[in-house]
Amino acid sequence: MNPRSPDSYKLCRQFAVLLLVIGLSLFFSTGYLQAAESDTGPPFRDLDVTDESFRYVRFLQSREIINGYPDGTFQPYGPLTRAEAAKIIITSIDPPLDLPVNLPEEPSYSDVSPEHWAYPYIETATSLGLLTGYPDGTFQPQRQLTRAETAMILFRIYGVDYQWSGASLAVDLPQWAYDAVNSIIDAGLMGTDAEKRFQPDWPATRVEFARAFALLHTIHEDWRLVPLKATLVPKTGVVQVQKPGQKPVTVSGPIELAVDDLIITGNKAEAEIRFEDGSGMLLQPNSEMKVLKLVGSLFILPDGSAASAVEDLEVQFLRGTMFGALASRGVEGEALLQEAGAGNWTRFPLLALAGDDWAAAGYADHAALTTKVAQVEPIDENSEAFKQLPPVEAAAVEESQGKS
Repeated sequence: MNPRSPDSYKLCRQFAVLLLVIGLSLFFSTGYLQAAESDTGPPFRDLDVTDESFRYVRFLQSREIINGYPDGTFQPYGPLTRAEAAKIIITSIDPPLDLPVNLPEEPSYSDVSPEHWAYPYIETATSLGLLTGYPDGTFQPQRQLTRAETAMILFRIYGVDYQWSGASLAVDLPQWAYDAVNSIIDAGLMGTDAEKRFQPDWPATRVEFARAFALLHTIHEDWRLVPLKATLVPKTGVVQVQKPGQKPVTVSGPIELAVDDLIITGNKAEAEIRFEDGSGMLLQPNSEMKVLKLVGSLFILPDGSAASAVEDLEVQFLRGTMFGALASRGVEGEALLQEAGAGNWTRFPLLALAGDDWAAAGYADHAALTTKVAQVEPIDENSEAFKQLPPVEAAAVEESQGKS
């Protein structure tokens, strides 16, 4: 079936569907997706790579946002001072500030003179409304930062400005930090104990602050959107990539794709497009597809390096056959299954599925989908249902989009 006209379509994070990647056993090998081990080893001798907080500390350290001590330690469970927090906050600003920035003629606090090592950081954070002092006019730079103060700092940086309207997520919150702590708990940056106690006056540990601050990078609108890494992996036959204004070049190994790249698979050729979150696409023989947009959302790998998940992927499928699956992140798969069963394919742009306990599903009008099972089974490409799967062709995509 030849497409009547080229069409483009998007995959967005909120439409990631059905938990069908399942370790990327659909069409793709899993070994490629394993995070590479750090080239330089642990950054601090008292924080092992097996520590659950290692990734967050390494993430910030690699960006020169946090540092350790001269003896090579990080002292992860030691306290963080208010002065140290000020430096971390200002150092994280992107693009970096050229300190000093708008320093006042007179110090804002009686206990932080211009000679203090953290003076430019404290004054800058104060001018940006991220840190405040105490009613007596002091900042108390060496005072240990509390958990409530940490939540307030994160809340201000996050840029959320609203009153918490739901039931409190902790039972021991001071009124001045009520909205901030509830919002930060709700965002998953900090937590409570089994009795829902937040312990607002306890000192925040260095590793606790590092974890929360690193995770803030994955949800803050100024930080979370990153270029989406898409890797083309030739599987069989002749696979070519054509860049704008250039001739097609044959690809013999994995390469990173860019916007406006045209991917061409020859006769008996197949190629995978792999994403770091486990999403993937499979181009079958005699297919052409152009990359139009690659926008990712940041997540942090176990080794502390940054990776990108599919946020906004737009391609133009010109001819041939293609299969694809998106990694699901918080989308209610059963509800989408019911939509598909009712013939609504507008939320399923790159989808071709099959399983032993349910019928084939694709773009074509005649494709059927049973929703008898509560959970979708992993796809077995040797199953009879998979063998009956209709090809996903450009014209069928065009038809299915016309139903919205």
